[in-house]
Amino acid sequence: MHLIRETIYEDLPPVDRLRLHGRVGDALVGVHAAHLEPALTRIAHHYHEAAALGKHRKRLSFYALRAAESAVRMYAYEEAVVHYDHVIQVLESGGLMHDERLARAPTF
Repeated sequence: MHLIRETIYEDLPPVDRLRLHGRVGDALVGVHAAHLEPALTRIAHHYHEAAALGKHRKRLSFYALRAAESAVRMYAYEEAVVHYDHVIQVLESGGLMHDERLARAPTF
């Protein structure tokens, strides 16, 4: 099953893949709205993948920061670093070098 999914995914045009990631992120937020914590890493991942389209950057910042903070609370520091890096990248690429969220994303 994994091989089939991978094959279909690889056959999609890149823009369609990015859109699909954005839609999956939106769907995960909808499904897990009552209790996002367990899904934060997956949500952040999909918005990170979709961020190249430009329209999911705010969502990526929001959910990646929440995922990083959640990872820190669970002592999953390596995972937290990945999410903090995504927050930093998206804020810097959007010209938001002085955004308060950037101050909350420590550099390691």
